[in-house]
Amino acid sequence: MTVAPLVRFLGLSLIVISSACAMADDKKPADAAATPAGDDKVKIADRDYVKLATTMGDIYIELDRFHAPISTQNFLDYVESEHYNGTIFHRVMSGFMIQGGGFDKDMKQKPVRAGIKNEWKNGLTNKRGSIAMARIGGQADSGTSQFFINVVDNDALNIPRDGAAYAVFGKVIKGMDVVDRIKAVPVQDMGGHQAVPLEPVVITKATRLNPKDDEIRAEIAKERLAEEQEAKHLADAAQKAWDDGMNIMRKQGCDPAKGTKSASGLWQYDVQVGTGATPAISDRVKVHCTGWLVDGKKFYSTRDQGEPLIHPVNQFIKGWTEGLLTMKVGGKRMFLIPPELGYGARGMPPAIPANATLVFEMELLDIVK
Repeated sequence: MTVAPLVRFLGLSLIVISSACAMADDKKPADAAATPAGDDKVKIADRDYVKLATTMGDIYIELDRFHAPISTQNFLDYVESEHYNGTIFHRVMSGFMIQGGGFDKDMKQKPVRAGIKNEWKNGLTNKRGSIAMARIGGQADSGTSQFFINVVDNDALNIPRDGAAYAVFGKVIKGMDVVDRIKAVPVQDMGGHQAVPLEPVVITKATRLNPKDDEIRAEIAKERLAEEQEAKHLADAAQKAWDDGMNIMRKQGCDPAKGTKSASGLWQYDVQVGTGATPAISDRVKVHCTGWLVDGKKFYSTRDQGEPLIHPVNQFIKGWTEGLLTMKVGGKRMFLIPPELGYGARGMPPAIPANATLVFEMELLDIVK
């Protein structure tokens, strides 16, 4: 990997994570790009339910108003205006997704409202069974009525490529077997559209449901139990990752008892205290850095490349920015960065997996004017 791609990886990639694929070519703080959805307590009041009755069976969807309030309300508005009634799944790709909500069975596009804000930084990911906003490639905030249901884990859709990724706003809680039947129908290219089913798969009616309705109450209970089990699993995994990270620190000669942990969760240990100036949030800095996963795998090193990284302080991942603001030029520091201060639930495939705790060595060489 050359220097230029490395700068993109630890520079531009970090910019979009910390600051702000043509598909189906708030209650959350605005900067919550890397916060795993499992970290939040989603109340029943923050969930909405919709049944899509189709010519191949019923699909029940749980909408996540907590993480995606704009997308959820947009979808419900289209449901309640009966926009989806009579629309089709017009793009079906068996190894990718099924997309619908925009065309009738004659492939005539239905009128829509203005596009909405893209909520791709909400911590929800494009995994199998999730429902997300379709949009126009190159236009981040162009989502209207069209949506897609992921039939596989589509990690590539979580990575911003044209200013944004693809915003997930819910998931299928019942009827995934119907989705799987739809994904398997024969398709053809038709009038400029790709992968159109030979026989239209029609959404005959979209209906908003009460969570107490008998047809979904049991499924909701199963979802809650599964979420509780997943939360425990994530908590156990996070603790193990933290312990493994501390073991790496020990191997690097750090004494965990002498490190400090900030209110945000960033752990820091000064290998060498600098004597120069401290950077401001608006400064550009020159640094040498090396990063490891907690299994000991090194995924990045400016030293290996033979060239330091120069970049604005405020355009790195949160853990880097926080740590740099208390360093002095000439200092060298070890960081243990939890997922919410790094790449969060999205990760940065293939180098950094989702919800990864990261170990970094950082040497502040200079403040570049």
